[in-house]
Amino acid sequence: MREVHNKKNTNLRILFTTPPYNEQFRDRDVMHLFPSLGLLYLISNTKKFFPGIETTYFEGNCFLKEYVETILKMSPDIIAISVSFFNSQEAIRAVNDIKKNMKKTFIIVGGPYATSSPEIILKKSNADVCVIGEGEKTFIELLKFVRGEIKKQDNIKGIAFRKRNKIIITPKRDLETNLDKYPFPYWDAVNIKDYPGYFYHKKTPEMIFISSRGCPFNCNFCSNPVWKLSKPWKRFRSPKNIKEEIRTLVKKYGVKEIFDYSDEFNIDLKWAYSVCRGIEQLKFEDISFKCMLHASNVTEELASSLKKMGTWFVHIGVESGNQTTLDSIGKNLTIKGVVNACKILKRHKIKVGGFFILYHIWEKDNKLFYETTKDVENTLNFAKYLLKKGLLDYISWGFLIPTPGSRVYETCKKFHLLTNKNLEEYHNDDMVFSLPDVREAEMKKVKFRGMMLEGLNAVKKGNVNLKQLKYIFQKVLTMMKYAIESSLAK
Repeated sequence: MREVHNKKNTNLRILFTTPPYNEQFRDRDVMHLFPSLGLLYLISNTKKFFPGIETTYFEGNCFLKEYVETILKMSPDIIAISVSFFNSQEAIRAVNDIKKNMKKTFIIVGGPYATSSPEIILKKSNADVCVIGEGEKTFIELLKFVRGEIKKQDNIKGIAFRKRNKIIITPKRDLETNLDKYPFPYWDAVNIKDYPGYFYHKKTPEMIFISSRGCPFNCNFCSNPVWKLSKPWKRFRSPKNIKEEIRTLVKKYGVKEIFDYSDEFNIDLKWAYSVCRGIEQLKFEDISFKCMLHASNVTEELASSLKKMGTWFVHIGVESGNQTTLDSIGKNLTIKGVVNACKILKRHKIKVGGFFILYHIWEKDNKLFYETTKDVENTLNFAKYLLKKGLLDYISWGFLIPTPGSRVYETCKKFHLLTNKNLEEYHNDDMVFSLPDVREAEMKKVKFRGMMLEGLNAVKKGNVNLKQLKYIFQKVLTMMKYAIESSLAK
């Protein structure tokens, strides 16, 4: 048993961290927009159960060498690192480098990638344990294990670990349905003003929160393994609880703009109206809000309620301008529904951003289907129509990303479409799949045209976050790359 175990005194030092930048993309490092809500929830819950434990939050806004050196100086007893698919390989490298120098430090890996691929993490890294699913309850039990209060890891639900050279995965832990049980994220762990915020905003400082967890839909491109381990897939905080966190963010931390990062604020309209009323009652006239909506459930009352509470911007996932595609990927949305939702929101003077995905892929009856370039052109024309009519203000235009844990990832593997052997090294705007009878040059060309539309329209509409200039510059370089490559391939 490691020396750190049975350390029941309260001076355990726990480091909560995100992975460092990827060394392969030194020209494309961009600061995290916001801190990790998952880690901040873990910190607050840890302090609830173990008030005397020392906790530190460390954002991985640096490359591997500096990252590891900084952690070695901190010399924590326990490290909790939150890992997604997109930063998984750098996280694995960091864990291994840390373990070389601090063999007795207990390293816990959590997050989406630890949930979808715990075996890969434990095979490739020297991490001690992976947390599968939500971490609040599991993390407390792991601390009790480290302190010797729980004798066997086997008795902890929702983890994966090594035992006698085998990887053990314990029974899954059910999701907590009463989200009000958890204390608010531990905002004292970070300096909110250090974070640049979202790409579009009106006021600073800006911060995120989540009013709910999960999504009731099952789009084939979505990978949300943490919140789909068990039903219900969508869980809500109470309006009263949300109201109090908003009050805290504004009054205690001086936040001026708040972005609800939850999927689909409008799934339960009765609940949504109640949340809006509660925030409106706070009478914060100088505070701005943003959120994400599902276009199938936008009403006049919803738009009015959002506007009254201070909402100036919402995101909707349009995904495609082809109804056949929307039906086939499980979007539960119609083209008519998108137009209607945008019209309602614009009547209430709320700006709307639309997410669009290029070259959707799906399967039916064991056969492969995908969007052709003509289909993608149709989506581009639909985006142009919405922009021209003033129904959209901003667009996001990107290739499909077949993330592990999603159904489309399995389809891509099944039909041998993946071109990047090490998909975990993917970087934003990369192409990672090929399609039969679709030339790479034409895919890059339509990507370039959509990115041009995205960029020019953002400049026209305003509210662009100037703290994101490095990200904007990188997007311009990517556009130039696609323009040159598609031209040379003719």
